[in-house]
Amino acid sequence: MNYKIIACDLDGTLLNSKMEVTKENLQAIKELGERGVIFVPCTGRTYAEVPEEIRELPGVRYFIHSGGAVVYDKKTGERIEMCMTREKCDIVLNKVAEYHTFTVVRYDGKSYVNKETHNEECYVEHRLSENCRRFLFTTNNAIDNFKEFSYSVSPVEATCTYFKYQEEQDECREFFEKTGLFQVVSSEPYNIECLDSTSGKGVALLKLAEKLGIDRSETIAVGDSKNDENSITLAGLGLAMKNASDELKKLADKVVCSNDEHVVKYILENIIK
Repeated sequence: MNYKIIACDLDGTLLNSKMEVTKENLQAIKELGERGVIFVPCTGRTYAEVPEEIRELPGVRYFIHSGGAVVYDKKTGERIEMCMTREKCDIVLNKVAEYHTFTVVRYDGKSYVNKETHNEECYVEHRLSENCRRFLFTTNNAIDNFKEFSYSVSPVEATCTYFKYQEEQDECREFFEKTGLFQVVSSEPYNIECLDSTSGKGVALLKLAEKLGIDRSETIAVGDSKNDENSITLAGLGLAMKNASDELKKLADKVVCSNDEHVVKYILENIIK
């Protein structure tokens, strides 16, 4: 198959266990571009949270971010949006407020968090891993008057809520899934991310492919976690990382290397060829 576009997750996929992009992957991305294959970072992060070295790569133009709520064209600034309405966002915020939680709001390519909860004690209490805590401290915008802000901005790309108790997380997830209004995914075991039901990484990939005149069969998606299910199942070829969840591996067409084994280089050498 002559594949023309690759949507690649970041955390646990392109980024290794040290949260780095290896020189082998950077070289492979460059070689893909020289062969006319479009490499698209495809992440639950906002655009501002994508590592600068990836944002600034000369051959990388398109980004799928905020879990598939936005397809961003770096060259023109154009955004294809599949964001939540103000009304849907209110449903999420009102529901998660019933539990022991804190929430990140993703809006206009950036992430915002309540300054009052933006501290080590709160993050440990809500079960965040060391890597996740470091990520929030270095990339999120901690603001005053967070409640007023979160109930006023529109459209919201996504929300990400962290739970202190697993039983509350399970109950809340069931509520959101039953509404049918949201894509409900998780990038970490202790969070729930809500996006509009019309969005998703795979939906965004196919919208971008359609815009570029690329057939679904010519698309590849690769990832490692639950928020990659949408792209893995909708792409022409769905690849799961060796370090992926068992559920994702079952959905994928093929299991590839781990995120410490240069996945883009693997795809270039074994699939694109």
